[in-house]
Amino acid sequence: MKITAVPNEVIAVMLVPRPERSPGGILLPDNTHAHYSIGKVVLVGKEVEYQVGDHILFVDALAHRVDQSTGPAYVMRAKDVIAAVDLEE
Repeated sequence: MKITAVPNEVIAVMLVPRPERSPGGILLPDNTHAHYSIGKVVLVGKEVEYQVGDHILFVDALAHRVDQSTGPAYVMRAKDVIAAVDLEE
């Protein structure tokens, strides 16, 4: 399956791998990120302020998982995004 279009206020994202260590070198357990994920926007509706390639922070429980041949994608309403994030920092 492949997502090819989404309604006006919906976005699709692919997960960004979570860091295994903190900037100080401390090993982070899996449950550290239990309630949120960071994803890269791969598809947007017409009325969405985010663009393809942006990184966003979102709550896992508000996104719907869709299994694709390229890996799992998550589809959600744009209003459910917590924040846009800059991973360059």
